[in-house]
Amino acid sequence: MITVKGNITYGNKNIAVNIELEPARLTILTGPNLTG
Repeated sequence: MITVKGNITYGNKNIAVNIELEPARLTILTGPNLTG
């Protein structure tokens, strides 16, 4: 499994990103600050 974790600054918003890559599926979880 490949796990990518980090924060993205978009304008004045801070977006938490958690991406997990598996051979059989792709799961992307985005922090609640995206819609804030």
